[in-house]
Amino acid sequence: MSGPFVMPRSGIWMVRSRSDRRWNLRGQYSSSDWWDPSASNRPPEAIDAVEHLRGSLGANPPEDLTCVYVAYPTGKLKRLFESSVLMATERQGALDYLTRECGLSIVGLDRDQGEVWFGEPGREPAHRFSAQALGMLDEGASIWQWAWVSEETGGLNPRVFQSARTLHEYGTKHEVSELTYEQVALGVKDDRPWFNASYLSKIACRLCDADFVIAGGSSALPNLRELWLVKAPGILPQPESISNRVFHVIKEAVDTWGSGLSGAQAEKAVLAFADQRGCTVSDWGGREIGWAPEGRQVSERRIRIVDPSGDCIYIDFDATGHISGLACPPPSGPPPAKPSWLKRFFGQTKDQHG
Repeated sequence: MSGPFVMPRSGIWMVRSRSDRRWNLRGQYSSSDWWDPSASNRPPEAIDAVEHLRGSLGANPPEDLTCVYVAYPTGKLKRLFESSVLMATERQGALDYLTRECGLSIVGLDRDQGEVWFGEPGREPAHRFSAQALGMLDEGASIWQWAWVSEETGGLNPRVFQSARTLHEYGTKHEVSELTYEQVALGVKDDRPWFNASYLSKIACRLCDADFVIAGGSSALPNLRELWLVKAPGILPQPESISNRVFHVIKEAVDTWGSGLSGAQAEKAVLAFADQRGCTVSDWGGREIGWAPEGRQVSERRIRIVDPSGDCIYIDFDATGHISGLACPPPSGPPPAKPSWLKRFFGQTKDQHG
């Protein structure tokens, strides 16, 4: 028997009253302790806000006061992640290409000028790229702070905050809560470990047309990590086979995100990536994909992704929408139907007699 339902530890709450709009409130909730909605229909922050307003107005809340709460990530942010995660995962490969394949293991960052460079030990940098401040992660508290907050302090050149401002403006225009608050409480080990700074950075890369993210820190503040967006156009080599790269990108994302990329969200992410890579998608029907204790296991659904060159891969989804199998190169099709004895006879006769 499962235990009592508990809400994830962060999200947004909205208090509403139709009879008195003075009581319409909105904010974030975040707690280091589990919050059980069966014990209270309002997050602690919402209760505190209502009590504060009660004191300032000198009146009791109206009887129609209600509270709605939505855990992070909200639906709008999830949809942004769906359309961003696979393309951003592919483009992040440019960082691995520079540091490993090219051997440019020395990475430097000019925070004020917004520039990152890559080079070999003891040599001049081989590449310099534009970099934009994205935000800062407090790993101890699992709190993310957007870089546009730091712009107000005047500590860095304003031009390094252009991408952060773009994200804030996008969030305000489209009402994406996580992009509008200065700080966002993220997942923790026993909550949503996949809702982290990398989750937000994948969305940021897509919206700001960045290629990858680098992280930096300070020995004086070991719990704080800065993330920077980097544009490195033309660095990631084009693959010999698009379908092969699509295959490996999807596999890497599934291994990385786990339950953060599952169900219908996984299929939407795959379809978005296929479209971004100029591929076509078609249903391929259910097929045997393995063995279960009760006998043969059949894929609930299989899709075929074909790249512009004609190469393809196959992706299997189970009944819940999770990706249950990947095949590349494509599996062999069913054996051809055996012709009837009559067709075989006439075929042989034709061969023998012309």
